[in-house]
Amino acid sequence: MLDVSEFSHLRINHSTHFADRQNHINSIENFWNQAKRHLRKFNGIPKEHFELYLK
Repeated sequence: MLDVSEFSHLRINHSTHFADRQNHINSIENFWNQAKRHLRKFNGIPKEHFELYLK
């Protein structure tokens, strides 16, 4: 385990633990999948307005 300030980084062996109750990326993968699907209809957006398109 790597402890940096208030964050701790845990290494996961995915061959033995695919999804753990505390350590998984399914939520963020799902979020970006939906966000990309939503943003495709705009055919590109300015970087400075990126946050506004996610709301």
